[in-house]
Amino acid sequence: MAKSRGFSIYLLKDTFLPENALKDDHNIQLLLEEGTNLPINTVMYIADTPGNALW
Repeated sequence: MAKSRGFSIYLLKDTFLPENALKDDHNIQLLLEEGTNLPINTVMYIADTPGNALW
């Protein structure tokens, strides 16, 4: 069976911007790739962090 990776998507309301919604020490990176098919005037941040140990 193939490994699966979970992911989360967070949407901000119109009154919020990434500058006031993210903590100063966040570990996410702004996605600057072309051809992502994102809607106009949207931004995407991505975090590729290692998974947590199994409990």
